[in-house]
Amino acid sequence: MLANGRRVASVGYDRTSAGPSMARIVLPATLAAGHGEILLGWRVRDPRSPHSLGMSADRRALGLFMRRLALLDHPGGPADT
Repeated sequence: MLANGRRVASVGYDRTSAGPSMARIVLPATLAAGHGEILLGWRVRDPRSPHSLGMSADRRALGLFMRRLALLDHPGGPADT
């Protein structure tokens, strides 16, 4: 995962798992310093099609399905000072 172009985490997922996966990543407050914005990005190392995985006829190379993203204040962070 990238935040403002800087790698902040590496998250792996099990392709064989049918259920959702969850990752918790704490972003350093310094990322928003100066401009107050954080741009999040993901690089998918090996996107695969549902067809190649035997899941459906869909041949699009996909790599990330995000159902929900929650951004929360971290205790002790800038919002608590």
